[in-house]
Amino acid sequence: MGGLKATRELIELCLVDKDKYVLDVGCGVEMGACYIAKKCGCRVLGVDIRERMIARSNERTKREGVKDRVEFQVADAQNLPFEDALFDVMW
Repeated sequence: MGGLKATRELIELCLVDKDKYVLDVGCGVEMGACYIAKKCGCRVLGVDIRERMIARSNERTKREGVKDRVEFQVADAQNLPFEDALFDVMW
């Protein structure tokens, strides 16, 4: 909702660097995850409840050249399938 400006602010506020693992909840057709991975060199996992959004986001990682650092999967924000403390940053 906040676009690239909000993404830049979150990167700064959350001290995202190459050693962080970021979870982006409700990513939609994600541009931010690719931007974060390129800018910071970190790993990013985006989740969204809509399969169509995830399919489109996975295609974007290929086009953006960040498939090795960014992945997406279908998941419900109210019931995330991850172990505790897996991520350094979550938004």
